[in-house]
Amino acid sequence: MSMKQQGTPLRSRIERAAVAAAVATSVVILSTASVPAALAEELPPGTNPFTSICMGFGCGEFQGLDYPGAPAPTDEDSITFKSFLQSLDKGLVTKVDFLAGGDKAYAFVKPDAAGEATRIRVGEGYPDEQGNSWSSPLWVVRALNDRNVPYHFEYNLGKGRATQTVAK
Repeated sequence: MSMKQQGTPLRSRIERAAVAAAVATSVVILSTASVPAALAEELPPGTNPFTSICMGFGCGEFQGLDYPGAPAPTDEDSITFKSFLQSLDKGLVTKVDFLAGGDKAYAFVKPDAAGEATRIRVGEGYPDEQGNSWSSPLWVVRALNDRNVPYHFEYNLGKGRATQTVAK
């Protein structure tokens, strides 16, 4: 065995240890840093630069920080996003259809465990796609995946083209 082959595992372990130490140090520094006083009153207690990275973007919330979600539609019946989430938690949502790339969502919701599901639009508070916010229909997809609820996206591919359906 050559010297180069013998030294590689040790060098690799040293490099991995150095990276792990750097990451651990960064975590400690970020978690102990303080938030500027001007922002402190707007953030939940205990928020620091490290914990604020995931606020509203993976820490369990389905809406972003600065956008309250879509307004209630005026052209059809709908349920609020909050009601949709409550029905989802109770196991009353049987599937969801996403139209227009996710801009609209129609949930099939049962009135109770024994009832038959009816299709209704998810309206006020729905996290539609916003370029200047963390709001996205992918939060709904995440919630559906967490609860094993089927869904599909329907896309209109333009004039003279068929509609493409992507289903889970």
